[in-house]
Amino acid sequence: ASNLGVQASDGTASAANTYTLLPGPPARITLTGGGVSAHTAIQIPAGTGPVALTATVYDQYTNAVPGVTVDLTTGSYPDATLTGGTCVTAGTSCTLTTGTGGTASASFTAGGHTGPVTVTATTTPGTYSASTYFTVVPAAPTQLVVTPATANGTASATANVPLTVRAVDQFGNQTNAGGTIHAVLHSTGATYEFNPVAATLTSSASVSFGATAVGTYTVTATAT
Repeated sequence: ASNLGVQASDGTASAANTYTLLPGPPARITLTGGGVSAHTAIQIPAGTGPVALTATVYDQYTNAVPGVTVDLTTGSYPDATLTGGTCVTAGTSCTLTTGTGGTASASFTAGGHTGPVTVTATTTPGTYSASTYFTVVPAAPTQLVVTPATANGTASATANVPLTVRAVDQFGNQTNAGGTIHAVLHSTGATYEFNPVAATLTSSASVSFGATAVGTYTVTATAT
């Protein structure tokens, strides 16, 4: 809003009046915090947050408009959390109201799923919208796993059951270790064989397991 002073004079008397100009109705909204398009999405590891988001509503003359209701959503991404600002409840959607500067703020926290995330802000009624973009990637590795979880084979003096050793983050996403991991393989049972007996990997490595005695075996991989 701005003040406009008016001076009127007829030569013998004058009057001064002040008028206030207010923003017009919403005509545009912006949303910042991530990339401006899917091609420029900001990469963040799974579980990252909170990442600040700011929605700003303007009239047709680019004046900021206060008091506008804005709905935030994270689209099809399943386990994001929107919090802060004037969010009523945390979740994959959130309702905000713009303040005196025409802005409304919230925070985005990625879940354990990887993939693209489109956060969209829409004015209510839903006339104008804007989006900001993230790509959730695996976080740093926290453990080694051996897959598949179950496998069948026949007794053999050679390793004949194919297995994969994977580096995964805290959410179970296969991830790149950013370096080399040396993994030593172990199994229950008195006699068994691995090929190779140790695996070197940055993300995953193929190995084989075998034993001459029938039975159930548990295979583990330990980083060294």
